[in-house]
Amino acid sequence: MRKILPYISEDLLNKKIKEYAEMLNVHYDDNLVVVMIMKGSFCFVADLIRELKISPTIEFISASSYGENGKIPGELVLEGFERLMIENKDVLVVDDIYDS
Repeated sequence: MRKILPYISEDLLNKKIKEYAEMLNVHYDDNLVVVMIMKGSFCFVADLIRELKISPTIEFISASSYGENGKIPGELVLEGFERLMIENKDVLVVDDIYDS
């Protein structure tokens, strides 16, 4: 049976984005690096950084754990991780779905 997830309204989503942005503004400075897991987190990160008063560095990597036909979980493959410059930085990793 397929599980139906609850609908999150646009208003609630925007409210939460503003809350997270304010928390980041208070606790971090321009030393923050936001690492997006592409491609799913792109729109969320774009909305989030528009609300920030700080100026983080934006980086991205791709991650995949789906093999056969994109449905069967396989080995996690990360691409782009090796080029990140995150030493001595505060890092926020943003992904769209945590499923494995």
